[in-house]
Amino acid sequence: MLQILSVREAFLVCDRRGRDFSVLALIHTSMDIPARLVDLEPTLTLEVEVLHRKLQRARKNG
Repeated sequence: MLQILSVREAFLVCDRRGRDFSVLALIHTSMDIPARLVDLEPTLTLEVEVLHRKLQRARKNG
């Protein structure tokens, strides 16, 4: 589940799956946030899937 969290003068774009939580991007509040998210969106989905697979493999091996 994609989440956007406000932290001081920034927003964290995060993915949460069960007990896993990954920070995907840090966006300063001075930026055009909707436009920045549109720029990031094509790769965010891919990055989430890659991170999720790595976490699953690490759990199996560790």
